[in-house]
Amino acid sequence: MSGPVRIRPFEPEDVPEVAGVFARVFRSSRRPVRETLEAYFHAIYFDHPWRDPDGPSLVCCDGDGRPRGFFGVLPFPMRLGNRSIRAAIGGNYMVDPELARANPFAGGRLLKAFFDQPRDLAMTDTSNETGRKAWESHGGLTLHSYSLQWLRILRPAGFALAIAGRVKGCGMLAKFARPAGRLADALLARVPGNPFAPSGSPSFEAREITADALLAGIESLRRTLPLLPDHTPESLAWLLSAAGEKREFGPIVGRTLYKSGTLAGWYLYYPNAGRWAQVLQVMARPGQTRAVLQHLFADAVARGSVAAMGRLHPQQMSDLSSLGCVFADRGTCTQIRSRDPEIREACLSGGALLTRLEGEWWTRFQNDDFDESPRAPRSKSHGALPVGLAPLTSDL
Repeated sequence: MSGPVRIRPFEPEDVPEVAGVFARVFRSSRRPVRETLEAYFHAIYFDHPWRDPDGPSLVCCDGDGRPRGFFGVLPFPMRLGNRSIRAAIGGNYMVDPELARANPFAGGRLLKAFFDQPRDLAMTDTSNETGRKAWESHGGLTLHSYSLQWLRILRPAGFALAIAGRVKGCGMLAKFARPAGRLADALLARVPGNPFAPSGSPSFEAREITADALLAGIESLRRTLPLLPDHTPESLAWLLSAAGEKREFGPIVGRTLYKSGTLAGWYLYYPNAGRWAQVLQVMARPGQTRAVLQHLFADAVARGSVAAMGRLHPQQMSDLSSLGCVFADRGTCTQIRSRDPEIREACLSGGALLTRLEGEWWTRFQNDDFDESPRAPRSKSHGALPVGLAPLTSDL
């Protein structure tokens, strides 16, 4: 492993080696790499609908020419007003520990090679403290207002038991107490003025989300958010399908909400019954945010979620706060790097659509295991969301 390292574009034949590095760095495993992990690497980095030959993913090779480091690059076209923006999501930043010990600057060279690629905007939504410092040392900006997480407790007894179940030695006790917790939450739900119950009863026509409807919704935000993804129906359908492959939190649910025939807003989330729902994206037209959030919380309660959690969009802080949400820094942050002052200003002022859907949080690389064969995402027609949706049930 001695000798100079070399940075070059990621090629399909590199997948087995890179998947092995991923398993060692992020899963602390030296077991044989599962074929499902290799298939997923190929699906995300070679089968996506965006093409940018000047901005490929990168590998760092040791002196023997074997890939021992990786920087994943997912092109992600955006628009600033009427101007096309060449953007990319950077993630899966990793270097094999043995190479890092032999060549301490290998990781820095990978990141610099990513920043040297020709583009208007680089972004990530999963930086830890080490990544944050690395990005900032290369001129990156940390978007603190986009990095906060919000939490809304929906079933306090169930939430407390879900927390207890994660404490060493309390798992069995929490499991046996769940029936009592459900009863307590059911009784509390009948108490007038219950502060945990989703307030109000917004009247919407809810429909299963489609790529076409979501595309129309994103376009409707252009007056208040100048920096938006530049999706096609096909690319958005692929992204929704890929997000539906995530297994950590169970099946995905997507709804568009209409009032008097006009799209008011939408949400995408994983109900994660018995635990806290994970919100991928929730957006609304001006004046409809509070009602859309209320609809989301009510839907999550009906599907068995004990709380809902998402990443903050700065323009939603007031509505989220008024609905009883709390905010916290959970150790990862959203960062950008751009030399364009208009792009930087849009991001720093909250004028960009940057949610968990405009990053890498939705990928299975974030904590999913690969014990089962994934349904590799493919480009699909822009019809209904091409994933299995959870049936609406209530355990209240």
